[in-house]
Amino acid sequence: MTTPIEEKLRPSPQYRYAELSREHLEKAAAALANDDSLQTSEEIGDAVASALKALCQERGWNHRYRNHLRAAALYLVEEWRRPDFNANFRAFEDLHTNNYEHQDFGISSMDRCGKPGRPEPSSAVSAELQQKS
Repeated sequence: MTTPIEEKLRPSPQYRYAELSREHLEKAAAALANDDSLQTSEEIGDAVASALKALCQERGWNHRYRNHLRAAALYLVEEWRRPDFNANFRAFEDLHTNNYEHQDFGISSMDRCGKPGRPEPSSAVSAELQQKS
């Protein structure tokens, strides 16, 4: 149980989301060093979501569901005049898909997150797709 003074000293949700984002980035770096692509994508996805939630909280925007984060990201693309952020957000969504659907995009695809376009599937996934064609 917290005292009234401790309650007033608690960091704001915005600060907590920003701190969570930094923690997830540190965990992502450790997972990447261990060649754990699934854990790396999970941590990067959580870091991006937490950073967006911090911005939403600061601006008073709803951020409860993924579509709220998508709307916030698209708004920020326009406000900041940074169309590359749209590609970055799509890469984030791909990382989220990788985490929850266990797709293998491969570590090398994460190098492209800052570049336009979606990450390319790993060679194993490409081979599997070619066999199905």
